[in-house]
Amino acid sequence: MVMSTKAAIAIAVAAAIIASAAAVLAGNEEEAEEIAPRPGDLSLSSLTLPSGTVSISSGAFSGCENLRHMTIPSGILSIGGGAFSGCSSLKSLTFSGAGSVSLNGTSRIIDGPGDITIINALDGTLSISSGMIGGNGISRAEPGAAYCFSGGAWKEAYVFTFDGDSISRIAWREAYRGEVILPSTVSSISKGESSQLFGFDRSWVESVCIPDGITEIGNYAFNGCSRMSSVSMPQSVVSIGAGAFQGCSSLVSIDLPDNLESIGWNAFSGCSSLKEAVIPPRIADISGAFQGCSSLASAKMPMRMTEIGDKAFYGCSSLISAAIPEDVARICDSAFFGCSSLKEASLPGSVSEIGPRAFEGCSSLGSISLPGDLGSIGDRAFAGCSSLTSVVLPAAIVSIGGEAFWSCSAIKEITFSGKGGLSIGGYAFPIQASLSETFYSADGTRMASNYYVRGDFVYDRSASGYMKVSR
Repeated sequence: MVMSTKAAIAIAVAAAIIASAAAVLAGNEEEAEEIAPRPGDLSLSSLTLPSGTVSISSGAFSGCENLRHMTIPSGILSIGGGAFSGCSSLKSLTFSGAGSVSLNGTSRIIDGPGDITIINALDGTLSISSGMIGGNGISRAEPGAAYCFSGGAWKEAYVFTFDGDSISRIAWREAYRGEVILPSTVSSISKGESSQLFGFDRSWVESVCIPDGITEIGNYAFNGCSRMSSVSMPQSVVSIGAGAFQGCSSLVSIDLPDNLESIGWNAFSGCSSLKEAVIPPRIADISGAFQGCSSLASAKMPMRMTEIGDKAFYGCSSLISAAIPEDVARICDSAFFGCSSLKEASLPGSVSEIGPRAFEGCSSLGSISLPGDLGSIGDRAFAGCSSLTSVVLPAAIVSIGGEAFWSCSAIKEITFSGKGGLSIGGYAFPIQASLSETFYSADGTRMASNYYVRGDFVYDRSASGYMKVSR
């Protein structure tokens, strides 16, 4: 008896399913003894079939409600009816590998095509019959093409350009507006110093879905995507480059993965609709990351953070609260500059340095408790904090920068706790404030007012107050 071709394929597939030792289940590569598809398996979220797969049987993944992304190898010859029936979360089918794929069938493999993107990550063409996916089907899609269902037909919405394991470019097609779903066949996006994915045609991007397996979002990747309102980001992402989401002015929220290790300068700068930032535990530096996020109302920072970097929250005019972690030693240059809604800043005892302009323009800041080990306050650190009514300088303080409290019009009293040397910059204190110490010039003449406690002088403590000893 001669075995039919279809029967031979079925047997080969069964053997491959039972014996294969490589699979990606729930987005993680692993050796799997049970590679056979499991209908209704709710643990599946992302699945890459092994290269030896030639067929997916009918109903193979039916009811897998959490399955979002499926990568299918170039050796695939058939997909049975209802293979992805009931996969209500399925967002993409990506075909990957060497060669072309042509699938013909009369039974639908998906319930409805409306919410699924089909991506050709092959180095050849992709064809899928209309009977399998509805509409007009897909005929000889070129490498890199992403097809979405619109107006009763499958249309090429955008095209990827691949550079090794990175996406270097996404080109716009068919006047499409909507979500960009990236293939899980790459590990990085826009890898390079300053390469933008979209050039000047990026306003069509309304949201982005990044699947498991992508580890790096490169510099300026989504810069200027002003219509983008949401980003789905997996736990696999460990790096977000400089300016990656800069100017995404419609981005309301973003869930940063716990495994994230670095956020580049200006990564979210100008995201003027972003309301909340929860910074993952492995992040140590957020310099410039959120500047200009004018709707940001709260920011939660990780305990391991040791400094609030330069311009971290510069111009975040809606920021009401920012819990500063217990290990922070430095609040750097302009970290909270212009945070005009910030009412209270609770500084932990670990803070030893407040940098220049750190809280300048925080006009709602009604009180500030300076920690006992604070040694220096930079130039204009609290300038324009017009709601501050009093300041107690700790004993450890040795340096107060020029105009440190300038234009703090509500300060009534400044109390000095130290007894050692003290360097004071020009116009450090507001003229109306009462000082708890008396200051003398080098010739022993008492300073008449705060206006004269100026000029980058160094004072030593004497029995009667602070005596100027150097310029």
